[in-house]
Amino acid sequence: MRRMYREVSSSAGTPRAGIGLKRLRTKAGLTTREVAELSQKIAAAEGNEEYAVSHARMIQIENGESTPSVYKLFTLSAIYGASFNAMVSLYANLANIAKHQLELPASRTHLADFGASGKDHLVSFPVRFDPGLSVEKTNFLPAWWRRGATYPRVYWRT
Repeated sequence: MRRMYREVSSSAGTPRAGIGLKRLRTKAGLTTREVAELSQKIAAAEGNEEYAVSHARMIQIENGESTPSVYKLFTLSAIYGASFNAMVSLYANLANIAKHQLELPASRTHLADFGASGKDHLVSFPVRFDPGLSVEKTNFLPAWWRRGATYPRVYWRT
């Protein structure tokens, strides 16, 4: 089990993520020391030192030698003015979450939250039903289906 962890951690795309974080920092016009100072303010405001990112840790992260925790990604997101999802996306393809949720067997049925929102996640097309179908009398069509012809993209397999 230990060997598998090492393989995953060494191939997780950390160097590429580090480069992306360095680009965000450079775009913001900040040095690693300034990021460290700003992170101390966020850690104090949150009341948790986990939010702080030291200068040395910033260098390790940007060089791909270290992967930041969710707390540190939160801080970097706030400092760089980037969404938290954008920060996490440097390390993992978030679109794969919905794919895995659909592929994994569920022990019982439940609604899955794919995190889809916004116009980028909608598909519009005309829908024709059997003339005898009464959408008011069925419980099998979700409300978004009955309202119109714009549907979350995650419900359609390509």
